[in-house]
Amino acid sequence: MTMAELADHLRVSKRTIERRMQTGTLREGTHYVRAFDLPPRFIREAIEREIEGVRDPRARQHAVNPAALAE
Repeated sequence: MTMAELADHLRVSKRTIERRMQTGTLREGTHYVRAFDLPPRFIREAIEREIEGVRDPRARQHAVNPAALAE
């Protein structure tokens, strides 16, 4: 999934996604991958799993906070 598709899916701006990548909320290798000099491709299942982890604290200890993505 591209950055634009992820931003649309989460209902946030592309800049918000970029900030979350810079701060480490979205981690390379876990939430997205880069191939050579191409833009990052996001892994929908990993991001959705992290969001579900926020709803169920037993699922993951270091989950992405959906509210933090919406800033």
